[in-house]
Amino acid sequence: MQRILLLALLSCAVFACSEGTNGDSETPNNILEDFSFSLDTIQIDSGEELINLANGFRTSAVTPDRKFVFLYVPQDQGLLKIDLDAARLVERFQFEEEGPDGVGNFPNNFQYLPGDEFVIASYMQAGQFNLDGKKLLDLKFAPSDIPEYESDDNSPLTNSLLLLNDGKTHVSLFGSFFQGVWDLSIIDLASKSGKLVDLPAFDFLKDYTFMNMNGTTAMVYTEQIDVYPMNDELFVSTSATSDIYLYDFESDSARLIEFPHKLTARRKSADINKEPSGDEEFNEQMETLRTQIAYKPLLWDSSSQRYYRFGDKMDPKVADDVPRTYEVFLFAYDENLNLIGETQLENLEKAPSNPFFKDGKLWSYVNIEDELGFAIMDFNFN
Repeated sequence: MQRILLLALLSCAVFACSEGTNGDSETPNNILEDFSFSLDTIQIDSGEELINLANGFRTSAVTPDRKFVFLYVPQDQGLLKIDLDAARLVERFQFEEEGPDGVGNFPNNFQYLPGDEFVIASYMQAGQFNLDGKKLLDLKFAPSDIPEYESDDNSPLTNSLLLLNDGKTHVSLFGSFFQGVWDLSIIDLASKSGKLVDLPAFDFLKDYTFMNMNGTTAMVYTEQIDVYPMNDELFVSTSATSDIYLYDFESDSARLIEFPHKLTARRKSADINKEPSGDEEFNEQMETLRTQIAYKPLLWDSSSQRYYRFGDKMDPKVADDVPRTYEVFLFAYDENLNLIGETQLENLEKAPSNPFFKDGKLWSYVNIEDELGFAIMDFNFN
């Protein structure tokens, strides 16, 4: 889930070693039926560098060979190169917030490209950059710039911005953040022509987008929607349902994939007032949605040739001074996206933060007393 404007992101949890159980799951040949895992934690040696982790690991990207991770730190416009095998910071690069090479204020999109180049996008700025902080290509487009969109909307197409097909294709979400309705925008950079791909199965997200005005302050709730490339394909998923769209560039079509999960609901369900009467109703509605399953993006493990996915749901609030707890779930799919396993991870406090697979193990970001670290999860299928 995503709470924008004045809603703070939930902090990363510390993981404890646990053994999961799938309970009464009816998933055929459930490979996670006897699943367990061991957990190790490493801390990154940052040398003399002080890494500001106030923004967490949101603007980061792992290289395809899984040897390095790049972390963009918006507080000082620094780009950090971290050697995962050596567990140390190896280099720092300086970028600019403003000017012709500016990346903008607090970017929310960060993509690694071949040749150590990057897509960095904030709400009003977007570009392709090199390690010297030079903008190689301006990627800021508005719907009004694309004739096929027949729109006078000047809002930048920077939501979930990606550069694909060897840098030839600009991909983003087109829609209204305040309405919660999105299409997939596909722009050919050579011709500056575009196409909008409808995502009708996600239209229900508008029902779970609501805003509370308190004087001049606005608080907005919306479910997370993610666009990400993987295995030469493009995926679109949302926290509010297990359904996933798979976009094929050749056929120019998006195929909806549904999963027969047994442990968790396919999608959230609630009767929401899109114009809550005040803070109390806004918080009640947010609580209703946060205590239902939230699906995370798919992950690919090249070692096992499987997809994995986490999900979690917040337990009901006990008291203001009592930390919130979660139920955490893990799902497994084969290379053709058939569901092959599901389980609840009883003692995992929260779904891993910014996870990725490396050498058959799941790595995820952790904050170790304000120092950068990673939790490394080793899967055991008994």
